[in-house]
Amino acid sequence: MTNPVLRKWLRLSEPDVIAVARAWLQEVEETQLNSVGEWSEGVTAMSFFCPPEMQWNFARIATNLAQTDLQLAAIAVGPLQHLFVHAGEAWIGSVESKALESQKFRRMLDGVCGTESISPSVLDRLDDLRDQLSDYLDDAAIESARQHRIDCEIGALERLKETQRRRAVERSGLDE
Repeated sequence: MTNPVLRKWLRLSEPDVIAVARAWLQEVEETQLNSVGEWSEGVTAMSFFCPPEMQWNFARIATNLAQTDLQLAAIAVGPLQHLFVHAGEAWIGSVESKALESQKFRRMLDGVCGTESISPSVLDRLDDLRDQLSDYLDDAAIESARQHRIDCEIGALERLKETQRRRAVERSGLDE
């Protein structure tokens, strides 16, 4: 049985993914990451349950649409960082290619901050790309995005536990 999050993302066309990225970036900007909204929850779930190809596609699309340091930092600490942690060896070449063709994408890499979970070889290549920067993301934006990502992940885990509990009750035929 396919995960429901994956099923939802698999049904999205390219224009739908662009619309989701646009809505998420707007939510990031409007809330200044002071609350966990619907779009942030969906993007966090995508990072956990969807294959690396979807995460990469979303990160590229969102970066193209991003207009502020806060939005770029949210991409860096969210979908892209998750990609590095779980499939970095397979995707670092694509990241390098994109970073060489796009200054905005290269700047966004400045926000990747969970480096203790990234393999040393991927981290070395990421650091090489970041060493080429002369214009860095705002530190406050990176910190705000990092804390927001933690809040999103905690919320996602709480919802997952609640769903598992509810399903266990339903399977047992017991009422709460």
